[in-house]
Amino acid sequence: MIGRYRKIMFGAGALVIAACSSALPEATDGTQPIIPLTTPDGAITDASQSGDSEASTAHDGGLDGGGDAEAGPPVYEAGPSLCNPSMTLSGDTLLSASTASEDRFGAITPDELTIAWMVPTAGDGTVHVADRATAGDPFSAAQTLPGVAAVDELALSPEGLRVTAVAADRRSFLLFERASKGDAFAAVSADAFDALLAALGPAEKLGDPVVGFGEQVLVYSVFGTADTATVRLATRLSTGSPWSVGGKLDYPELRAQGTQRRRPTGVGSDFATLFYWDEVDATQKIAQMKGTIGFFSVHTLGAHRFAQPNAACTRVYYSFAGAAGLDLGSANAN
Repeated sequence: MIGRYRKIMFGAGALVIAACSSALPEATDGTQPIIPLTTPDGAITDASQSGDSEASTAHDGGLDGGGDAEAGPPVYEAGPSLCNPSMTLSGDTLLSASTASEDRFGAITPDELTIAWMVPTAGDGTVHVADRATAGDPFSAAQTLPGVAAVDELALSPEGLRVTAVAADRRSFLLFERASKGDAFAAVSADAFDALLAALGPAEKLGDPVVGFGEQVLVYSVFGTADTATVRLATRLSTGSPWSVGGKLDYPELRAQGTQRRRPTGVGSDFATLFYWDEVDATQKIAQMKGTIGFFSVHTLGAHRFAQPNAACTRVYYSFAGAAGLDLGSANAN
């Protein structure tokens, strides 16, 4: 079970879901997240069905029962999640970390005390990180991390000591670490991503790293070919251990259309909600997840780009259109 979802199974036709590599860590509420089997091409699938009949349904709140007790499909019911699946945001609050340049929001720690973002430069960008003592304080002066990176999503470890960025050539990830808050970040080995990089095709590119479950779940993008299933999910056994190759989150709502993609930007701390920027509609969206095989619902947040929630999903951080391009903002989630 993932997050707070309940899985109902029918007799001999019960759904069987297993890990293809490493299992997800135990959730904070004591439930055990699960990763479905992958098909030979890496697409995440329901082990009890053939084809893609268990892909995301129309946004009907889950599948209805059907068939008999022996062979009928499983019924999924959406339980309560930390994030309101129909949330609204109360208005844009400009963050003190915003600069006079364009600021593309990257990540916030669950406790809201460390923020990371990109400032575009000539074709690439620089990574900036700032801290604060409490969630009500202004952020301190930002630290600029060494080198350049692709202007893309960033991932922060829960305690704000590690930053993952996309390399400028989009063929690898960059990893930066510091010993404690207040220290300078330094580039460190990113060999934990080696399996992911080895699986890349010659024309494929990386993007949009998002971490969850204490850096033991990674949602990211692989794009650059005709494959429309660009969103991936990988896991690892513990913080610091290698990432698995993972599989595709091949849901209709996440598939690319031409060069326009659905790009993951954040996850709820219970892994029940995925935040993503929809380039097709030019809107930010949130989706209530049906385990890792589909969505119960998708809801539009509008122009709050690259959004990511705090631990309780009561406040959301993002970029919004300011006077001189994008600024860093936040809003209460209702």
